Amino acid sequence: MSIEGKFRFQMEDLPEQVLDLARAEIVIFKSVGNSDAFGVNVQLEAEARTVMAPDPDYPEEPPIDYRIAPVFFTEWWDVAQGDLRSRGLDALDGLGFEVDATRADQAPYVQSPAAVYQDSYAGLNRGTLTLRHRGAGVYDAQARGETEFRWTFAVEAVAPLARVVFRAGLTDDARAPSDAVAQEFERHFDPALFAVEWLRRGSDEHFWYDYVATPLGSGQ
Repeated sequence: MSIEGKFRFQMEDLPEQVLDLARAEIVIFKSVGNSDAFGVNVQLEAEARTVMAPDPDYPEEPPIDYRIAPVFFTEWWDVAQGDLRSRGLDALDGLGFEVDATRADQAPYVQSPAAVYQDSYAGLNRGTLTLRHRGAGVYDAQARGETEFRWTFAVEAVAPLARVVFRAGLTDDARAPSDAVAQEFERHFDPALFAVEWLRRGSDEHFWYDYVATPLGSGQ
């Protein structure tokens, strides 16, 4: 199934690429008991493309192949519980962030909420993200900016809320399903809008349980 949207991406010494999307999704995570905030990971992944270009270190040599497959993700974006718009699938409507790590009052003390992966991870020098709910748990996501490696990007994508994951904050508490975790989920989200289940993660020796809620009718 094709993903609606485009990923514009340019690395130093390479022409800008306008790429189709291979993946676009949003996951909300909460560690119960550790923090009142929710982690929100917006993941926008481009379809890989091979580009031939000269090696800037050896310009006299024949062009070489570069595999371009950037991924934008917001692994470190925390949203305060009071900022959620509702207990429904539109909980993230209108949310986003703006970061400028080049400002003296932010750098180097502010953790970049997002990064771009292309052979290595690059935090943001500056960037913005906005989410607008289209309906049924599906969002218009727009992200743009520049990374610490001077890569530039601009992404427009249609991204569903793929799942909401709650987990007990303490490792020992997470080793079995917990009514407290399920009740915390129901405090913040309407369970009638989700299919919920406990999923065991990890290895036989080191494991934990996640309370995973998948939106009903999200158009995935």
